[in-house]
Amino acid sequence: MKHLLRVLTVSTFMVVGTSAFGQIDILAGMGFSFGTAAKAIGLQFRGDVDITEEWGGSLNIITYFSGDLKYWEINFDGRYVLYENDPWTIYPLAGLNISSVGVKGLSGLGILGVNGVSSTKIGLNIGGGARYAIAPNISLYGEMKYIISGFDQLVISAGGLYHF
Repeated sequence: MKHLLRVLTVSTFMVVGTSAFGQIDILAGMGFSFGTAAKAIGLQFRGDVDITEEWGGSLNIITYFSGDLKYWEINFDGRYVLYENDPWTIYPLAGLNISSVGVKGLSGLGILGVNGVSSTKIGLNIGGGARYAIAPNISLYGEMKYIISGFDQLVISAGGLYHF
């Protein structure tokens, strides 16, 4: 289900961007994130679309490694470029967040058919970030955003992107 949602969203960005604005830039990559509520490092998979020189969007999925907790989030963010001077791009961002926290296999309840409990919340993202082009088709990124939801947390992310 997660994979299908990711493919559909990236496909939608590509179709809408191509038909509405002509040439768009598509980027994909991965990185690491730290969430203050998850209190753990997570692996981030990310797809970005630069629709115009100023406007863009991204879809990213983060899975945190937090022991017995199963913590993941999906983010749909829009961004506006404030500053661009090769190799730097700096932008604020805002968007939508879906977070889920669960406890894996509660001890003693397995005989009753309960494998764990989870809760999912929808929230808002607000933050900013930067990209640094290290080659014509490769950029490094860093972002910091605050998630306002039932699972409030600050998320700091860094990684790499490939420009298609």
